[in-house]
Amino acid sequence: MMDTDIVKDENELKESAAPAESPENSAEVKSEGILSVDHNGTEELKEDVKEPVNEPEQLTKEPAAETEAEESPVADSALPVTTPKDDNISFLNTQVEKLIGLKDEKNFTDFWFYVRELNKMVFTLKGIAREERLKFKERIGELCDETKKLQDEWKEKISKTSSLKLERISRMVEEALSFGTSHEEIEKSFHKIEAANKFFREGKVANDAGEETAEMSREDREKAKELIKAGKDKVLDRKREIREANFKVVTQKLNAISDSLIGAGKPQKIFDAIKKLRLEMKDMTLDRPQLREIDNVIETMWKKAREKSSFSRVHDTQMRIRGLEDSLRRKEHFIHTLEKEIKDLGAKWNNVKNDFFKNRVNEWAEEKKQKIESTRKEIEGVKEKITFLQEQLKRN
Repeated sequence: MMDTDIVKDENELKESAAPAESPENSAEVKSEGILSVDHNGTEELKEDVKEPVNEPEQLTKEPAAETEAEESPVADSALPVTTPKDDNISFLNTQVEKLIGLKDEKNFTDFWFYVRELNKMVFTLKGIAREERLKFKERIGELCDETKKLQDEWKEKISKTSSLKLERISRMVEEALSFGTSHEEIEKSFHKIEAANKFFREGKVANDAGEETAEMSREDREKAKELIKAGKDKVLDRKREIREANFKVVTQKLNAISDSLIGAGKPQKIFDAIKKLRLEMKDMTLDRPQLREIDNVIETMWKKAREKSSFSRVHDTQMRIRGLEDSLRRKEHFIHTLEKEIKDLGAKWNNVKNDFFKNRVNEWAEEKKQKIESTRKEIEGVKEKITFLQEQLKRN
């Protein structure tokens, strides 16, 4: 982006560019000019800066190195001699070319920054003749005039399209805030805010002449940034409120499940309640810390429910074993009773001479023997069940 509101302070440029003054009547001081920029972007030469004239000394900053070069025949014939003057002029030429590039790129902020610095350097670099300094001053002044004119034209050109682009961004942000509070609608709000931000960076609007541009004035750019940031903050606040409400709902349901776990609730009902809550959470908006906290609670409750379920199974198995053992005792007692009845029948009715009655007694005894046989088979089945349940207890 290129700034359009560049203010150039003439007094600041004067103070920053001027070196320390020497006495005006000194024999070793001559008057030089300084480049300054007025509020209209133009430049003028100020004839109030003094600079030492001792140029022969400046051109021979390193006498030791030059003495060695004179003594060495290789240095005179093979190595070119570069003076500080040549280096400084080349440096200034490079900086002027840089100013031209910044002007062509419409990078006005950096252009005026380097103008301020070059104002100082043109009349403070050593080894440059007055005529060369004045040429640089004149060239920089021309670039300042061209840039100020270009800057004014550019500002006028984008004034209309800048306001149109700002209006478009404002409408996009308003639309982003018009969605509801469900998870899907919150996501739509975020996508719309991102679309507004992308349009701010890349979007183009056409002026009355049909020319499209993405540029905005500095003031409108700042307003657009504020609109997008405020819109995003509102969506985030809305999402945060929804998360807190969802977290409160989940916490209440977890408390109810916990009460059931502590009380007489059956483990299977606790498992079913946790599974149901998990399904409901899929449609809820929760942040990661909230999800971690919920997961930790659910994991603990699930573990406790399994322990309760395991304890309940052990208890139930033990009760079943006791019931089978009671059944086993009753069946054994039943067999003992039948055997006694058979013995009594034999002793009491053994001497009966009536064939009919004697046959009837034998039939009763045979029936009791069959009952004894079937009961013994039942006892074997009960013993197998007891053995199986006892093995199950050991494995648990």
